[in-house]
Parts: sequence; structure tokens; C-alpha cells
Amino acid sequence: MDPMTLLVNAVVAGAAAALKPAAQQLVKAAYEGLKRFVTARWKVSSGIQFLEEDPGSGMRQAALKEGLAKAAGTDGIDEETLKAAKALLEAIANDRVSAQAAQEAGITVEDLNAGASIDIGRVAAQAGPVRVRRLSAEQDIRIGEITSGNPPRRQ
Repeated sequence: MDPMTLLVNAVVAGAAAALKPAAQQLVKAAYEGLKRFVTARWKVSSGIQFLEEDPGSGMRQAALKEGLAKAAGTDGIDEETLKAAKALLEAIANDRVSAQAAQEAGITVEDLNAGASIDIGRVAAQAGPVRVRRLSAEQDIRIGEITSGNPPRRQ
């Protein structure tokens, strides 16, 4: 996944998850930390506030991505910010409430590589499809029950 997509996915997932009252404190802290990095470096706090009002809005997500791309310009995204984005996504993945909120906002799990096995338990997306792309593991990939808010169409 390219660095900009990773960063935007982390901010969107964080906004969707951290604003839930039941989200773990670790998720909330990781989101606030990433938000501080992004707003201090690129002065895009209004874009993040706009996104926080409706993290599932594709238009708001696209506006944030465009704003970040313009602000990052030729400097790109530094390793410290990427590390904070990855830490947030990991915290979200380890909290059921936060992971569900991120899925409802339309975040897709992709480019997941493991030196050993990948074990995805129960995944339930209430508002849309479940998307998992480009998984690789040196050992096993195990995926449990997956349900989606978009039932299959009968022909």
C-alpha cells in the first residue's frame, strides 16, 4: 500500500473508531497521536475535523486525501508519521469495537504480509462489503466467519 493511502486509511479508521465511546483508550491515544503528527506537519486540522463529522463519507475521505497529498507535496510522508499510522491501525485491529467502526467507514484490509501465519477470526461488516486484498504469509492464512451488510444477489 502506498504511504498516502496508508496514512489516509489510518486517519479515517482512527476517526471512525476513536470517536466511539466504547473504543479502547489505546486506540483513542494512538489516533490523537497520529492527528498531532499530521496537523503539526501539514496544517490540515480542518480537513480532519471535517472527516470526523462523518468518517464513512467517501467525499470527506477523498477531500482529506487530496488535502494531505497537496500538503505533503514533494517532501512525502516521513517514517515517524508512517510508524504512528501503522501503530493506530494495529491498535484498531486488536479492538473489536474499533475494528467494526473502521469497517463501517469502508476501510479495506490490504497488503498484509506475515512472516508466519495470518489468522483472521470473525469479521462482520454491517454497512457494506468486506474487502481483503493481497494477503501473504510464509505459513498459513486462516479466515473464519465473514458476514457482510450486502448479501449476495440471487440470479
